[in-house]
Order: sequence, then structure tokens, then C-alpha cells
Amino acid sequence: FYHPWSEWNACFKRSDDEITTRNRTCSEKGECSHLGESVQYKKCMCTNCDDDGDDDDDDDDHHHDDDHEDDNDDDRKTVTFYLSYVGLPLLAMLFVMVTLVSCCYCICKKKKSSNTVKPLATTYVNSAFETPLDSKPRATRNFVMDTCHK
Repeated sequence: FYHPWSEWNACFKRSDDEITTRNRTCSEKGECSHLGESVQYKKCMCTNCDDDGDDDDDDDDHHHDDDHEDDNDDDRKTVTFYLSYVGLPLLAMLFVMVTLVSCCYCICKKKKSSNTVKPLATTYVNSAFETPLDSKPRATRNFVMDTCHK
């Protein structure tokens, strides 16, 4: 991504135009080309400019045009880039994770409430009262390993 814009430089003459520039640097070389230019040019009214491009007025009171519509255009591109390529996927992942956690919570809560219901009468059968002809063992209760109880 780009670092913030620098301050506008002093006005100078280039050919017949009087311009000022500002620049910004990319945090990773070659990775910011889709986010706009790294240098901005703007017309200004230069006082005491020489033909060689030097400005004799060294104070910071430079006269710039007041058209700031294009000044933040590249900044908007940067914000749009991060919102669309970073923010939206993170938001989608967060939504999926919250949905999954909510579903797991509801399923575990339902299983836990159905497992804690105690029968009114016991199903335990004493083996002393079983007949020897009964070849099937009587199950006292079905227990299912439930991950929600861990």
C-alpha cells in the first residue's frame, strides 16, 4: 500500500506552466501500480519563479489552485482497494464463523437437553431374575458419547 502523500512542494516553472508536485512511496516496491500514480502534479501561481525551475520564495506560503477534487482520488482508490480486497473477505469469514459457532451451540444445547431427561421408571433389570432361556442381554440404557459434554 501507499504511504500518505507528502506536502506540496514549492511552485516551479516547467516549460510554460507553473506547477507543484507531491509524492508518496509504496511500502512494497511494484505492488502499488494498480492504486494510481505515486506523483501528483498541480498547476499553481508561482511568485518569483526563475526560468530554470527554482523558486526564489523559500517560505511555505505557496499559491495553489483550489481544485481539490483530484487530490484525494488516489487516496480513495487505496481505501476502495483495502475495503474490497481485504475488508470484505474478512467480513465474510467472520460471518461464516459466527454462523458455524451459533449452529454448533444450538445443536449441542439440543443434544444436552435431550440427554438429561430422566425416565420416570428405571429400566435396570437385575440379572438374578433373568431366565436362562433368555439369550438376549437386556440393555439398561443407550449411552452415546457426546462431544458437547466434554
